Amino acid sequence: MPDILIIGQANVTADFLPKIQDEVAAIRSIINNKAIKYLFPSLLPFTAKSLSEEFNNPAVSGKIRFLHYAGHSSQKGISFQENGEMKLMLKDNLVAFLKNQQLRFVFLNSCLSESIAQDLHAAGVPIVIGTTAKVGDEDAVKIAKQFYTTLAGMPGRTLWQAFEDTTTYFKNNSAELSQDYIFRGIGTDEDETKDFAWNIYYENAKEEDKNWCLVPAKKLVLSNAKDDARKKVFCLYGKQIKDYYIPVQLHGSQQFNILTHGIWDIDENEDVSVDDFLTEWKASDVILHFLDGNYGELHPFINAASAQDTFTTKQHVFVKVDESFGLATAFITAIFDEKRTFPSSKSIGTMPLHTLKNIENKFHFDKMALFQNIFCKELPGFLELQLNENDLSRDLEELDFEHEKRNFIAGTPKLFFTLIEGSADCAQTLLVKTIKKRMGITSNVKIEVLKIGQNPTIQQEVSFWFALLPIIQAVPSDTNFARTCAKTILDKKEPFVLVFDKVDIASTAMYQKVIVTELWAELTNELHERQSTGNYALKNSIMIFALNYDAHFLNVPLVTDSSLSQVEKISPISNLSEGEFNEWYGQKEFIYKKISPDFEANIKNKKVQIVNARRKIALIKICESISPNIVRIVEDQVLKLS
Repeated sequence: MPDILIIGQANVTADFLPKIQDEVAAIRSIINNKAIKYLFPSLLPFTAKSLSEEFNNPAVSGKIRFLHYAGHSSQKGISFQENGEMKLMLKDNLVAFLKNQQLRFVFLNSCLSESIAQDLHAAGVPIVIGTTAKVGDEDAVKIAKQFYTTLAGMPGRTLWQAFEDTTTYFKNNSAELSQDYIFRGIGTDEDETKDFAWNIYYENAKEEDKNWCLVPAKKLVLSNAKDDARKKVFCLYGKQIKDYYIPVQLHGSQQFNILTHGIWDIDENEDVSVDDFLTEWKASDVILHFLDGNYGELHPFINAASAQDTFTTKQHVFVKVDESFGLATAFITAIFDEKRTFPSSKSIGTMPLHTLKNIENKFHFDKMALFQNIFCKELPGFLELQLNENDLSRDLEELDFEHEKRNFIAGTPKLFFTLIEGSADCAQTLLVKTIKKRMGITSNVKIEVLKIGQNPTIQQEVSFWFALLPIIQAVPSDTNFARTCAKTILDKKEPFVLVFDKVDIASTAMYQKVIVTELWAELTNELHERQSTGNYALKNSIMIFALNYDAHFLNVPLVTDSSLSQVEKISPISNLSEGEFNEWYGQKEFIYKKISPDFEANIKNKKVQIVNARRKIALIKICESISPNIVRIVEDQVLKLS
């Protein structure tokens, strides 16, 4: 049974409040429609007797955690009607009674209840809302509706946050509150009117009460653990076989260097959105697929990941739950790999393994014991031996450009122009990424790219500018597009990297006239003018690259002031030297020998094809030494500008 919210209403004939029933109905409707799984609203005609009976009813008293009061009050206490007679429950008596209950929250939606609220909070009720002034009957209904709508409207919203949002809403929309009140007050107590009469008291609450939320927050474990060095494993399974995943979560992640999270753990109701799924998918290193006939439940999620082209960027391991796993593999043929299945096709220890249920039936283990005694020892090791393509991509990007990068030194920000020439196998784009990293420009700074050659949208000078303007987020004020672009680039608040890609023979004239003569000239002139005023200093490096994949040679602009700008021409990119390769291999050998037992032998056989080869060819041969199936990451990740 969920926790109970008592909605206490106390109307009196002599000073009738016509809107109380609207308030009660609204609260019940909001909770019933949005949060009935977590909170049960219970109506209580509020009297001293009914209050005592409700909290002493053993069937429900242990679950009453919330009390909402709608009626008359003053600083002295709250009123109610009993046997046709109006009575007053004094503040001290009310506090003395409620402090002994197990309440988490009390909302006194009545006039001048601040003093009662403060005393309740001081007596131990964690969070209390009261009023500092007289409040109108209709306004009180609006406040209650907005508060409970806000509380139930978003997963993870706390009582304090719901109150703050409600307060902000009505301060921004004050016209929605009426001015002519039927007041929810008693007598003529002093009205300490403030801008907003409702206030919350929570300073002494424990952290668990401050952090309590009606609708539990989404649990995005992997995406919230960006600084956690453990391998992040996202587990996908049908709802019917969650018990096969749970032991991995309970034992494997605690004992080994992995952080696990399951798809149906994202939401307590197992109501997982595609957006939340993709957030965890993108944060993971490994996708662990539990395969059986129930895997089809994941169809919309897998399709969403496929549509965003994120399959090949993840490491996948497939767990055979039972013999119906073939139904799942047919669905994910694009990524399924028999070599990455667990239990392995060979064995674990001395036991031949086929599926989890096969082992469970054979050895009569319950699932928890099965995972704790066997798979929580074997599975993490199995995961470690699977190739992480993201890690491999980063490792390949570390193959040094010893000669090419030596003139790029991080330090005083400058305006850089770099022409990189060579054949299509020289890995020009990887050199751009290497230089960017050497200059201390972080990975979150995007490399902007405009393809020049073989680009049907760029045929004339004006079409070049219209292609460039949106890339650098420039808005032209006149037809001097070069000046507009130069000013926009120099106004950037962080490092800026722009690549003019594929400058071929056909686009040589465009390159010389528009990029060198106009854009670069405007950049250097504008920078010089700004510097000459004494009020401007370039705070971050601006790097312009032009990439050529043909056998022809391009000119570069002249340097007019070496203190402000730097021009480099790398033509062509050198082949991978033996020293560069040996240094890289010495650092990575141990890792890839564990993953691929044949790696060392393969590298020795292919070394003659790697050393002194063009960079792209060398990258491909290294990948082939680990596994022919991963050669695609050279194009898909290593050489991809981002």
